[in-house]
Amino acid sequence: MKANEKAVDLANQRYTQGLVDFLSVLDAQRSLYASQDAFVRSERRISEHLVALYKALGGGWEWASAGEVR
Repeated sequence: MKANEKAVDLANQRYTQGLVDFLSVLDAQRSLYASQDAFVRSERRISEHLVALYKALGGGWEWASAGEVR
């Protein structure tokens, strides 16, 4: 994702300098947004799988704060 962010920055700079057309900027942005979308979907799937794991193991778990013993 960092590489795509840098690509967008470079495309904007090159467009501002008149070296490329705006289509290059749009293409770089499209790639960035696609990678961001994939990241968010992956994070969501992790959360869904974690909930499924908790349910499969019986659920009812609670997080204890630091120093608290249950």
